[in-house]
Amino acid sequence: MSTLLADTRYWIFDLDNTLYPTKAGITRQSGLRMRNFLKDRLAITDDDEARTLQHRYFRDYGLTLVGLIRHHGVDVQDYFDHVYDLDLSAIAPSPDLATALAVLPGRRMVFTNSPTEHAERVLDRLDCRAQIDAIFSIRDAEFEAKPAPAAYRRLVETHGVAPDRAVMFEDIPRNLRPASDLGMRTAWIRGDMPEHLMDGLTERDFDFVVDDLVGFLARMAAERQWGAST
Repeated sequence: MSTLLADTRYWIFDLDNTLYPTKAGITRQSGLRMRNFLKDRLAITDDDEARTLQHRYFRDYGLTLVGLIRHHGVDVQDYFDHVYDLDLSAIAPSPDLATALAVLPGRRMVFTNSPTEHAERVLDRLDCRAQIDAIFSIRDAEFEAKPAPAAYRRLVETHGVAPDRAVMFEDIPRNLRPASDLGMRTAWIRGDMPEHLMDGLTERDFDFVVDDLVGFLARMAAERQWGAST
């Protein structure tokens, strides 16, 4: 583990279902709010129709919102206000995560298809906001959502990331492919991923397969003997 990441100085983390467990149910909650938004704003009366449209835009664009912008001209802030009005009480403070992040050498970033405000709320719930140096959100990517390669290029350009010294942690396998293409190391946060979202990828397509992010980071710190002042 330590050999591959010995020179890493850019630690890039997805947010939802990566920095906290899927079992918190936040994605399920936002998905329901998203379908309600579709039904209300697009005058859709059938749940299955709303779900089909939601999944099609997610599949085609990486984010349902991008399809809504391109095909329906929805108001972005209206969408954010509705979909991200979430109950985050299931996300508990994680002092172990804060400690594991704090000792990583270099810069620690969140790269998310969500708005910055949501990322900040999640980090506050985790009590890890101080350990993150930058948030790169869907607005920062100019609404090019992961896995669009343009989003990764904007991240690299905006924050001066050296891809060959970066590692990206992500729960959706296809979102790691553009990072790998740029030369980043990839760490898949393995969960209960539906087969259709694997995009034909297997565990062999990633540098690391991670079941416990905190444990993984702690083992790296122990191997490399990183300290808080590194």
